[in-house]
Amino acid sequence: MVPLTSFLFTTATVFSFFFLYLPTLSTSQNNYSYFYEACKPHVCGTVTVTFPFFSTEPFCGLPGFMITCDPSSSLPTITFSDRPYQVNTISLNDSLLLVSDSQLAQQLRSNSCDAAGLRNHFLPATGFASFQIPNWISYLNFSWCHRDGGPLPPNFTSETVKYGGCQGNTSLYFLSGTLNNDTMLPAACDHALLPILLASIVEANLTLAKLKNASVVQWDYLFPLLDKGFALQWDYNDTNCSVCQDSGGRCGYNQTTGKPLCFCKDRCSRDGNVGATNCSCPNSIPSRALRIRQVQRERGITLSPSDQEEKHETKRRL
Repeated sequence: MVPLTSFLFTTATVFSFFFLYLPTLSTSQNNYSYFYEACKPHVCGTVTVTFPFFSTEPFCGLPGFMITCDPSSSLPTITFSDRPYQVNTISLNDSLLLVSDSQLAQQLRSNSCDAAGLRNHFLPATGFASFQIPNWISYLNFSWCHRDGGPLPPNFTSETVKYGGCQGNTSLYFLSGTLNNDTMLPAACDHALLPILLASIVEANLTLAKLKNASVVQWDYLFPLLDKGFALQWDYNDTNCSVCQDSGGRCGYNQTTGKPLCFCKDRCSRDGNVGATNCSCPNSIPSRALRIRQVQRERGITLSPSDQEEKHETKRRL
């Protein structure tokens, strides 16, 4: 049999924990401003992360739109095909994301080559989930060739620049000439692509003609193009988000139901805080007469009986 004093002590401890912990819950998940504050824009380096992107809480953005901020370097990254890509620019108005594959550039600069891993950085091996490559993007052409396929023909070697870092059974070539698809390549070679920005070629003091000249092009020419990266676009046009933002709310997304959310700063929302379409409150804007009477009350002026009735009616509507 449990002693009465032990039972009372245990019961008191349980109730004390419950009541002490309850305020913590009410000030976080159950607080109307919790979601609003959790989804505030987050600055990482030169990039501002806001809907449809998110940094920490999944309900603040779309699936696959998570941007991680390195606390030591303040570099924002987004993951595609299990690899981090550096985020350079986000254009919400154009639905464009500018990213660069810093891991690939680092490996090529160091003249190292893990052919199996390095190959996954190129198209078509890599993928970008919910994002698409715009049709106006430019590409650099490459080829992976197997040495056991025999000697490569002169028309291939004369229009390519070999990467010296791969010493195994697979070699990487930059196609500087007209060999830009699988039908023009030797049987032992596979076509690969890297998307780039056409503007980055100009910024690097290069021209397309120079990149097509195998006698002058060098691998060092390609590194600035990789650093600038390329553009990705997303297709998500939800008018509810604009309505939410115009009313002072912050957009979110229910990744379970696939429906948009609107988070408001306080309880003032038409459909409740979480899941509202906007943060406007019907009848919440006081009329000019009501504002006058509010001033009168502040100055100690007594309200007439009719004013008292209108005051109660206003409170009822609110």
